[in-house]
Amino acid sequence: MKKTTLIVLVFILTAGSSCLAAGATFEVKVEEIGEVMFFETNQIINLYDGGQKIVPHVQYPSDGSKYVLANVTVAKNGDGAASVNLSKLALSVDGKRYNRIDDGFLPNHNYRRLPGYSISFGSKSGYVCFMIPVEQSIANAKIVTGAPESENDERMKGQVEVENKIISEYRKGNYGIDSPFIIQDPYSLSPLSALVMFKTETPTRISMLVKGRDKYTDVSHMFTELSTEHEIPIYGLYPGTKNEVTLTATAESGEEKQSVLYIETEALPSDFSKVRVSVKKEGRMAPGFTFFDCPHNNGNYPLAIDGNGDVRWYLTDKSMNCNVMLTHLKNGNLMLGSGKIIPNTYGNLYSVYEITPMGKIIREYSIYGIHHDIREKPDGNLLFCTSMEGRASQNDYIVEVERGSGNILRTWDLMRIIPMTAYDTQPPYSGGLSNWLHHNALWYLEYEDSFIISGRHQNLVLKFDAKTEEIKWAFSATIGELNEKLRPYLLRPVSDNFEYPCSQHAAMILPDKKLFLFDNRNYLEKPMDGAKLDQTLLYSRAVIYEIDENERTVKEIWQYGKERGAELYSSFASDVDYLGENHYLINFGGMYKAPDGSNYDHMFTPAEIRLNSSRPSVVVEILNNEVVFEAMLYGNANSNSYKAERKQIYLESMTESAILLR
Repeated sequence: MKKTTLIVLVFILTAGSSCLAAGATFEVKVEEIGEVMFFETNQIINLYDGGQKIVPHVQYPSDGSKYVLANVTVAKNGDGAASVNLSKLALSVDGKRYNRIDDGFLPNHNYRRLPGYSISFGSKSGYVCFMIPVEQSIANAKIVTGAPESENDERMKGQVEVENKIISEYRKGNYGIDSPFIIQDPYSLSPLSALVMFKTETPTRISMLVKGRDKYTDVSHMFTELSTEHEIPIYGLYPGTKNEVTLTATAESGEEKQSVLYIETEALPSDFSKVRVSVKKEGRMAPGFTFFDCPHNNGNYPLAIDGNGDVRWYLTDKSMNCNVMLTHLKNGNLMLGSGKIIPNTYGNLYSVYEITPMGKIIREYSIYGIHHDIREKPDGNLLFCTSMEGRASQNDYIVEVERGSGNILRTWDLMRIIPMTAYDTQPPYSGGLSNWLHHNALWYLEYEDSFIISGRHQNLVLKFDAKTEEIKWAFSATIGELNEKLRPYLLRPVSDNFEYPCSQHAAMILPDKKLFLFDNRNYLEKPMDGAKLDQTLLYSRAVIYEIDENERTVKEIWQYGKERGAELYSSFASDVDYLGENHYLINFGGMYKAPDGSNYDHMFTPAEIRLNSSRPSVVVEILNNEVVFEAMLYGNANSNSYKAERKQIYLESMTESAILLR
């Protein structure tokens, strides 16, 4: 592998900094530190045909900024149940403080990255990265610990007490792999998880296996770091079951030692959704669990099921749904709602949590008016669908937030970008100015710094340049009728059997640059008098369009759902995901089912029927136009779900075994 990273200045620091906490001192020793204008590494990949391919990895800082790269060792001196969060190291220079950035890209450039979790004993070494203004000197720089978790959130305060108690209890005993220290659901939020702690006499790598009901539902992972201290997260336990968990410790010599544990869990809550699997073609389904959220904080629990439909993960707090789509981050954590709803809004939130699968809240991002969608950029920064505080309209604003610090870097005002004749909804949509767009999906294209957005109340999917805010194209059957300024940007259909999307969700761009979305089709393409709606004709679908941006034309390439008719009709929410070539996950998540078993549109149905209806969700996995998995959530008064994602609960990149205080 050829490394071409440019380092402008490097010097050695012998002094360290320390943080005093609860009877213990954490020392940060800086081995080397330097300025880096950018990272560039060429990786040589060996191909199956015997040839080779060069894959470049390039990482640039924000405009006007540069990186600071440091090789550090963080060590604990003394006893006491204190900990330090390695993700919250900061560069202190000339009275200014720059927080550690999300530096997960460092291994791509041959730097051993310092982990981002907390440590409560021992030491950790590796490289960390900061971003500072170009003109800032680092001649007097030092690296410090600190940056406490949010002092305004009782949940996060309680976590510190829990962790201190666990560490104190652990240190009272002598735990080995044969008789480890086991804490089930340490944060009282994720009942199907556990933490296993123990020591080995020599450095070993730990692998774990939760025994499934068949080979396809086993959950396993190898933690590749050699260590004598081990904190192993156990995910994927079955509810109401005595679960068999196998741990294997492998020394560098290859010598192995194995231990079998049994972890018993409680049954699911009585108001938990049931799951019915109607199609299951093992070996053809994408690996991992299917995660679901709920569009309402009084609805279902955030949960995940395996290929048999068994629940293998959930959170006990329903308020972590709250009008924000469940988002998986590259570090294995999740973004979920905080439950802090802003009054007199369409479910907008004051903040969201970044949380581990074990239920530890890592940080709280406080951004006014968060709703619907969150996206993680390749540089780790976060994009939020929001509302502008103090304005009458809602759900029409985007912000970019710096990872870790929570600072707002850029904003985009969709009311300014989209030239409407009137910022209003047309019947049968409601809300007027306050919900004129109902922005419900956000997709970022790094290769051209542009956005794809979905505006449900205008039947609109739109692309615009993130830097210039210039509109590239607009896709809608209805928005051009009253908005003359948008007509030049409208895409023109050029294929047979073409249908416009209506009330759509989850608009995204596939690797081949085609547009993929969920087409709810509430109003059969155009708003109409509700009294004339024939609900037997309703259907929802996933659909792929091919767009010629230069000619501003659009073709319909593929769809699934129309052939199922009203059976899968979903009048709100819902989702699509790309799993691989010709491989898709579709969530029909906003279904209303009448007592007679028929699906209907809740907007055009009398209240007495709605109040007596069930609200199921159906997820369908398609591979090469064949259904390979289909399951229904039902039984709860509200089993609707907004987003469904197929994800591995353990990431391959999860190499460190210390997860307790991650």
